[in-house]
Amino acid sequence: MSNLKELTMDHHRSAERCGFVKVLLGGNISNELYGTFLINQYHKYTALENLAMSKGLLDGIESIVRADKILADATELLLHTNIDLLESTSKYVEHIQ
Repeated sequence: MSNLKELTMDHHRSAERCGFVKVLLGGNISNELYGTFLINQYHKYTALENLAMSKGLLDGIESIVRADKILADATELLLHTNIDLLESTSKYVEHIQ
């Protein structure tokens, strides 16, 4: 059986060719755009982690939880800037819930 890296390699290569990912990985991203990314990631991770915890899927591996760390990064970067959720994030969170 192939490992996870091999199974997801094509998806990762495809994602790396997306415009936003090129900006993110290229190091030329503005604080505002990176903040939008972080806030949206925070909401996605919160939904996923809450669901996983409610099902006991993170029992014994709680150290992989990332939502609070993402929020801390966003808070440090953005200070008091308000950022709206992307429609895709809202739909994703709704689907997970």
